[in-house]
Amino acid sequence: MKEDPRHIHISEYSYPLLDGFSELNDAEDQAELLIYRREEVSEDVFTSLPEYLPQGSLMIFNNTKVIQARLHFRKETGALIEVFCLEPIQPNDYVLNFQQTVHAAWLCMIGNLKKWKDGQLKREMTVKGFPITLTATRGECKGTSHWVDFAWDNPEDDLTPYFRKFSDLTSVKDYRKRRVYVLTNYGSTQEQDLYRIYTLREMGYEPFVMVYEKPTAPPETRKLQRWVNNKWLFHAVPDFKDYDPTGYAKGKTKEK
Repeated sequence: MKEDPRHIHISEYSYPLLDGFSELNDAEDQAELLIYRREEVSEDVFTSLPEYLPQGSLMIFNNTKVIQARLHFRKETGALIEVFCLEPIQPNDYVLNFQQTVHAAWLCMIGNLKKWKDGQLKREMTVKGFPITLTATRGECKGTSHWVDFAWDNPEDDLTPYFRKFSDLTSVKDYRKRRVYVLTNYGSTQEQDLYRIYTLREMGYEPFVMVYEKPTAPPETRKLQRWVNNKWLFHAVPDFKDYDPTGYAKGKTKEK
């Protein structure tokens, strides 16, 4: 058969895959093999491949995995931003990066960049049956690409039953040895952060506030961190609304 390869349609080489693992293997063995040699195109079956390879040939098998590298975010204005992940930055190893549980950074190409001047992008996703909120923060520009920080959390989840169960099972009863980190400033409101902090304290835990992207965090979030992480203040002034940064409580003696 002689034909210009430019006139070949890939649809002509499509076939339905059979059900069952053994049947699939048989179908692969008898799959059509397209051969192009010396400007001639011919056909054979896959099992005949060794007959066409010169002695001493090096065969390379592509066993790479495909990842969902293209992410779409919709801004509140309705603008669609496309983030295409090129390579991991933090951690810069693929395996370690894929093992991250709350944060990762990638070098990305960004489509419709002019519509994303600053601020975070958010997208609701479902991972292994669980809803999460994925946020993207644009960082340093590297040529035609950008550093993008990804973080994910679901502040709507109420983990109270899990912490209560742990309280029942653990022999550690001193709240000072039962510290729980509370991440703020992405995906959660001030009310949600306070709910988690108050609930943890009531259950006998010691919350410790960590602020994501602290330089861009609102003053109220930084104030919340100062109140919680100063343990004397946190227990001396049990209600955040009574906390005054210029003193341990409104209308009372100033901090020393």
